[in-house]
Amino acid sequence: MNLNQLFHKSRIQGGDLRRNLPRSEPQLPRPLIERFRTEYPDSIIFTSFFSDVRHIMLIRGPTSDLTAMIPVHFKALLAQTVPNLEGLDTDCGLSYLHLAVLAGDLPLAYESVRLGTSVHCKDKHDCSPLFYGLELMWNIKRAARGRFRDLPAEFQASLAKHSLTNLARISKVCLFLIAHHSDPNETPKGYSLSVFHLAFALQNEELIRALILHGASRSGLGNEANNAYFESIASKLSTAGRPARICPCGSERPLKDCHQSSQPYPTDFICLCGSRKTYAACCVKKPNISWSENWNEEKGWLDFGPTISRSARAVNPDFDETDLKCAMVLTGMMDATPAKWLEKPNEIVLKILVQKRRIDPAYVAACKTTQIAPSPSAIRAIPKPQWLQSMKTWNSAVDAYIASGVDHRAPETIEAAAKIGYAGGPLWCKCEGEGCSKMESRDAEAFPRCSGCKTAVYCSHNCQKSAWKAHKTACRAGDVKAQLLPSQEAYIGELVRVTGFKFS
Repeated sequence: MNLNQLFHKSRIQGGDLRRNLPRSEPQLPRPLIERFRTEYPDSIIFTSFFSDVRHIMLIRGPTSDLTAMIPVHFKALLAQTVPNLEGLDTDCGLSYLHLAVLAGDLPLAYESVRLGTSVHCKDKHDCSPLFYGLELMWNIKRAARGRFRDLPAEFQASLAKHSLTNLARISKVCLFLIAHHSDPNETPKGYSLSVFHLAFALQNEELIRALILHGASRSGLGNEANNAYFESIASKLSTAGRPARICPCGSERPLKDCHQSSQPYPTDFICLCGSRKTYAACCVKKPNISWSENWNEEKGWLDFGPTISRSARAVNPDFDETDLKCAMVLTGMMDATPAKWLEKPNEIVLKILVQKRRIDPAYVAACKTTQIAPSPSAIRAIPKPQWLQSMKTWNSAVDAYIASGVDHRAPETIEAAAKIGYAGGPLWCKCEGEGCSKMESRDAEAFPRCSGCKTAVYCSHNCQKSAWKAHKTACRAGDVKAQLLPSQEAYIGELVRVTGFKFS
């Protein structure tokens, strides 16, 4: 069974990453993808597993954490496909760049950086991917000479699997990291050797040359022979300063000539609005908004953002791009990190709705207390435990509002108007049968859901039968919309009015 078959089988079996996401192509320039298909056909970026990861990383935003993204049953599969993952502590805070080094997977390094993994990220042992790769190469060479007989047998066997081909692949990933301005003088805490010392010990002239060009220090090289070797390489190199950083987009051009300034978001990439479609089939068709990307020096990754058109601004001149971005995050338009998802609710939209008395006061109070604006589309973009905790936090805020006594309505009425359930909509749903007005309540059992879409709600078989003619097309197409609280509908409706977006 090959790598793609293994991941496809695990995807069908279920797990945290199986979210019925459509298959996605690598988020890299097309010529680069075609080159990688020929040179690295076994790359993880071409698997069903990474197709899911790609969606989640774009929706959730950049993260360096590997173990948070890969469930236990995937780790077992990785152990079968990545030569030296066996016997390794996979819970040591590795990033996808560390995994790229372990596998000698250059395409994975390219796409990890494109998706926002920083070349400076560290594992729990304070090692960057570059240090990790050079140390791995050094250990493989030492193991080949029988220097590691005191190590556990499974780790020795794992190191022994590496051939000179593996070393060459790992070396290419390390050169890629250096070109992206990894620290050439890094010495992790508790280590006596630096990145440059490891390259020198390997006698890898290509790596040594690259590190010297990027500012590696010769201090601590020891004897005259080492210093002479250093001089023999350094004397042949340019002294014009460190080469410009390569752009993380995969263009292989210097950053200053590429994404240092804003660039249009590629139309064949996954749309950043959270629709799970390509940008060409989604937001590129919307008249008021376009997506762009540029290098964010402070964060160290490509930053994606919407640009609002003049016509949309004319509707509401006070609604600037910062407000728009915040509002999109809060309603499931996940162009940002989980931390940004918890940014303050959009004060302008709330203010408009409060003034027009189109939003429930309990909902507003919970929104301001929790700094969350929940929606069914938002829960698809974050891990289930995080969503459940957010739901609990929200409903506790509604309980606190009821206990405050400022609202004289019955507690059940307030709960029905403001509390949220597992689907991101109301805690108590209405029956969707034709002409039925029944509603779930605190003291009654929850209504059954449609067995096909798991979304539509019916109080009885007769109600489900009455609605089937109108429901079946959307059910079979997987396009059934979850119920929303009236306040959620008002909130999203106001965003549609000022932005031109149609939210999923």
